[in-house]
Amino acid sequence: MCGLCGLLGPIPRGPCARAAALETLSRLLLLSEPRGPHATGVAWIAGDGAYQVEKAPRPARQFVLTPGYLDWLAVVPMDVTALLGHTRWPTRGTVHAPANNHPLVASLPCELPNRSTPAPALLLTHNGVVDQPDQLAARWGLPRHAAVDSDVLVQLAVRASGPAGVDVPAYLAWLAQVPGRMALAVCDTRQPHRVLLIRGTMPLSLAWHRRRRLLAYASEDVTLQHALGGETGWAPVPFPPGQACLVDTYDPADLRWYAWTPHRRRQKEENPCPSW
Repeated sequence: MCGLCGLLGPIPRGPCARAAALETLSRLLLLSEPRGPHATGVAWIAGDGAYQVEKAPRPARQFVLTPGYLDWLAVVPMDVTALLGHTRWPTRGTVHAPANNHPLVASLPCELPNRSTPAPALLLTHNGVVDQPDQLAARWGLPRHAAVDSDVLVQLAVRASGPAGVDVPAYLAWLAQVPGRMALAVCDTRQPHRVLLIRGTMPLSLAWHRRRRLLAYASEDVTLQHALGGETGWAPVPFPPGQACLVDTYDPADLRWYAWTPHRRRQKEENPCPSW
C-alpha cells in the first residue's frame, strides 16, 4: 500500500491563503505516512506545462523538513494547476533508486522543440500493486525505466497519450487488462490543467471547497478530514471503485466521470501485502 494525496485547482495568490494551502499539502503528506513510511515525493505542475518533482527515501515527517522540500515549496509558481503527493510502501524496486519512487516521470515526444517551453512529460502516482509487471511489459512491448511495478502503468499512460493529453477511454481499456490493485493520479504536462484520478479497487477520497475552488484528495477519508483541520466549506465527493474522474483544474467543479472495470485477480494471484 501507499498514500496518494494532493490539491487540484487554483492555489490562492494572497500570501496568507497561499501559505495555508501549501501547509495543507504538508499535512496531507504527514497524515499519509502510515500508508508509506519508506519514501515521500511531491510534484507541482504549472499552467505552461512546467513541473518540478522532489522525492527522497525518507518518511514524510523527515521529508517535510529537508532543504529539498522547502526549496520546492519556495518555487511553487503562481499559476500552479496541481500539487501531487505520494508516500511509498515498496513492493518492487529499492527506495534508494530515485526512479522507483513517486511521482514517476516519463518523457513524452516533443513535435516542435522550443527552448522557451518545458519538455513535455507524464507524471503518475500509484497506490497498489501490479502483478507480473515484467511479463506485462514484454507482452505489450513496453520499455522499462525503473524496477518499480508502477512503471508499467506510466508506460501505458504514455502509450495512451497524444498532443491532447491522455486519451482516458484508451488508458482505462489498457488498465482493465492489468492484474493487480490500483488508485492513480495522472497528469500529462501538454494539458497541465487536466488531472486524471482513477480508482480501481484501492481507496481514494475527494473533497471539494466551492468558495476556494479547490479539490483535495487522499487515500483515506480520515486523512482528508484531519488535514483540512475542520475548516468549513469542504464537502465530500463520492468516488466509488471502478470510476475515473478527469479534473479540469481551471474549474474543479467540472468533473468528467468514466466507468471502467478493474481486472479481477484470481485467488492464487493474491499478494500478501495489505489492500487497505
